[in-house]
Amino acid sequence: MMKNCNNLILAVLVFVYMLLLSSVCIAQPEENDTIYIDTEKDVQNNFENKTLRKNSIYFELFGNGGAYSIGYDRMFWEENNFKLSIASGITFYNDYFIVSPQSNLLIGKKNHFELGLGYSFPFLHLNGRNISVIDHVLFFRIGYRYQRENSGVLFRIGFTPFIGGRYIEPLIMPWGGITIGWTF
Repeated sequence: MMKNCNNLILAVLVFVYMLLLSSVCIAQPEENDTIYIDTEKDVQNNFENKTLRKNSIYFELFGNGGAYSIGYDRMFWEENNFKLSIASGITFYNDYFIVSPQSNLLIGKKNHFELGLGYSFPFLHLNGRNISVIDHVLFFRIGYRYQRENSGVLFRIGFTPFIGGRYIEPLIMPWGGITIGWTF
């Protein structure tokens, strides 16, 4: 009975996450890869524009991928001090790998408060040519993120608790991670 209730809760959370993620999929394409931001300083300097670099690559120790992950993050919306991004990381362990897509809300200009929600497909077993999903994990992110608007170093540290599937014990596991990367 308790296991069915846990599976139902996990299914509802995954449905809500996929529903939120689908809104990204129907967005109209942009003409270029740069979001232009007019700031007060720009207005004072003859309306010169700053650019927000939207792409980041990173290495995360612990965090969403367990022991480590290598990932890509893309900013797709920005207004005032709010930004939305989608990201995905991948982790390899012997003949297993983990894929962990996520979406994040950033609040701030250079020093951000970060909130995120993700779904890991851990333990995808590479058995010859067959790939099988062994388990599913939902995770959250609450943390600090340093990312300049116009490129450079990306640094973040956060609390990333997991809500595990059938092989992760306990069902809710506190976790954290630290990330270093580059924005371009």
